[in-house]
Amino acid sequence: ERRGRERDNRDLVIAQGQFAYVLDKTKGIVGVCVGPYKTSLAATDQPVLYSEDKREFVDCDLLAAIRLFPLAKDGSYIVLD
Repeated sequence: ERRGRERDNRDLVIAQGQFAYVLDKTKGIVGVCVGPYKTSLAATDQPVLYSEDKREFVDCDLLAAIRLFPLAKDGSYIVLD
Protein backbone atom coordinates (compact mmCIF):
# COMPACT_ATOMS: atom_id res chain seq x y z
CA GLU A 1 0.00 0.00 0.00
CA ARG A 2 2.85 2.41 0.76
CA ARG A 3 4.20 1.98 -2.75
CA GLY A 4 0.78 2.85 -4.19
CA ARG A 5 0.64 6.05 -2.12
CA GLU A 6 4.12 7.04 -3.28
CA ARG A 7 3.08 6.51 -6.89
CA ASP A 8 -0.06 8.62 -6.40
CA ASN A 9 1.79 11.39 -4.54
CA ARG A 10 3.10 13.82 -7.15
CA ASP A 11 4.00 16.61 -4.70
CA LEU A 12 7.60 17.77 -5.02
CA VAL A 13 8.70 19.59 -1.85
CA ILE A 14 12.19 21.07 -1.87
CA ALA A 15 13.78 22.75 1.16
CA GLN A 16 16.25 25.63 1.21
CA GLY A 17 19.64 24.49 -0.15
CA GLN A 18 18.14 21.69 -2.28
CA PHE A 19 17.31 21.27 -5.97
CA ALA A 20 15.76 18.71 -8.32
CA TYR A 21 15.71 18.14 -12.07
CA VAL A 22 12.31 17.50 -13.70
CA LEU A 23 11.79 16.36 -17.31
CA ASP A 24 8.74 17.62 -19.21
CA LYS A 25 8.10 14.54 -21.36
CA THR A 26 5.89 16.45 -23.83
CA LYS A 27 8.59 19.03 -24.67
CA GLY A 28 11.76 17.11 -23.81
CA ILE A 29 12.96 19.98 -21.61
CA VAL A 30 14.72 19.38 -18.29
CA GLY A 31 13.98 22.09 -15.73
CA VAL A 32 15.55 22.76 -12.36
CA CYS A 33 13.39 23.34 -9.28
CA VAL A 34 15.24 25.21 -6.52
CA GLY A 35 14.13 25.32 -2.89
CA PRO A 36 12.31 26.46 -1.00
CA TYR A 37 9.67 25.25 -3.45
CA LYS A 38 6.54 23.08 -3.57
CA THR A 39 4.65 21.94 -6.64
CA SER A 40 2.44 19.11 -7.83
CA LEU A 41 3.97 17.41 -10.85
CA ALA A 42 1.81 16.82 -13.90
CA ALA A 43 1.44 13.30 -15.31
CA THR A 44 3.89 14.31 -18.07
CA ASP A 45 6.58 15.44 -15.58
CA GLN A 46 9.29 12.93 -14.64
CA PRO A 47 11.90 13.46 -11.89
CA VAL A 48 15.38 12.75 -13.26
CA LEU A 49 19.01 12.58 -12.16
CA TYR A 50 22.08 13.33 -14.24
CA SER A 51 24.21 10.21 -14.69
CA GLU A 52 27.87 11.17 -15.12
CA ASP A 53 28.67 7.66 -16.39
CA LYS A 54 26.03 7.75 -19.13
CA ARG A 55 26.29 11.55 -19.62
CA GLU A 56 22.49 11.81 -19.74
CA PHE A 57 19.47 12.27 -17.50
CA VAL A 58 17.89 9.07 -16.16
CA ASP A 59 14.45 8.53 -14.58
CA CYS A 60 14.17 8.27 -10.80
CA ASP A 61 11.57 8.65 -8.07
CA LEU A 62 10.70 11.95 -6.38
CA LEU A 63 12.81 11.46 -3.27
CA ALA A 64 15.90 10.38 -5.23
CA ALA A 65 15.65 13.49 -7.44
CA ILE A 66 16.15 15.89 -4.54
CA ARG A 67 19.81 16.87 -4.13
CA LEU A 68 21.77 19.21 -1.86
CA PHE A 69 23.66 22.16 -3.28
CA PRO A 70 27.40 21.91 -2.67
CA LEU A 71 28.44 24.16 0.21
CA ALA A 72 31.83 25.78 0.71
CA LYS A 73 32.33 27.15 4.19
CA ASP A 74 34.16 30.41 4.76
CA GLY A 75 37.82 29.97 3.77
CA SER A 76 37.09 26.77 1.79
CA TYR A 77 36.54 26.15 -1.90
CA ILE A 78 34.92 23.64 -4.27
CA VAL A 79 36.76 22.10 -7.22
CA LEU A 80 34.59 21.81 -10.34
CA ASP A 81 35.39 19.08 -12.88
